[in-house]
This record gives sequence, structure tokens and C-alpha cells, in this order.
Amino acid sequence: MNNLIQCLKEQLSHSNNLKYLSIIFNFVDTYLIFNSFFKIKEFIVTIIIFKNIPVEELSFSNLKELTIIYKQTKNANLENNLALLLRKATSLQVLEMKQIQLTELIKEIRNLINLVELNLCQNQLYDYQRTM
Repeated sequence: MNNLIQCLKEQLSHSNNLKYLSIIFNFVDTYLIFNSFFKIKEFIVTIIIFKNIPVEELSFSNLKELTIIYKQTKNANLENNLALLLRKATSLQVLEMKQIQLTELIKEIRNLINLVELNLCQNQLYDYQRTM
């Protein structure tokens, strides 16, 4: 996997005109490739299967479209990570979240003033009081 990450980092560092990027990962070290996103100027579509990504290290100020797929069980850190990520994605126009298990809808979505499309498909909102 480290070779794959290294190849992606090298490729992205030379891609100054990249307009479309689709990434699907299912391993913990996904965050290692994100620093290369600073080189992408115009348009990014990212498909991420989240595990434990330290979103504090990410900056998505140029992100236009984001699709997040998460097929794992409930994770308290996921909501916090998504909130941090969406707080930084100020230029986001399209947000799609699939198969995410949340305890509440992420409040940061309402602050995305450029958002023109929101797709929340196959999601589950859990009420912790009912399950206790």
C-alpha cells in the first residue's frame, strides 16, 4: 500500500491542471495522499471510504465536489471528522454522502453557501437514546 500512496503523491505533485480526481481507498493511511491536493487548482471529485483520517491536517478550500462512502459501523469520530472537513470546504458545490451512520445531521452543511446539490442516499440516523 505504501508504494501505491507514494505513486499517487508523485503523480499528483505533477498534475497542476488536473480537473477531476476520483479516489477510492479502504485503509487507514489514506490521509497521506491529501497533502498533494494543494497542487490541484480547479476541480476535484473525491470519493473516500473513511476510516481514521486526521482531518485537522487537510485543507479543501478549492474542493468543488465531494462524495463520501463509509461502509463501517457507527463511529463517533466520523461525525467530528466530517464536521471538520466540511468546515474547511468553503467552495463546495456538490456534496454526496452514502451509507453513513450518523447520530445527527452534520450542522456544517448549512454553512456551505455555494452548495447547489446535496445527496444523502442510503444513510442511517441513529437515536442513541432509543438504543440504550
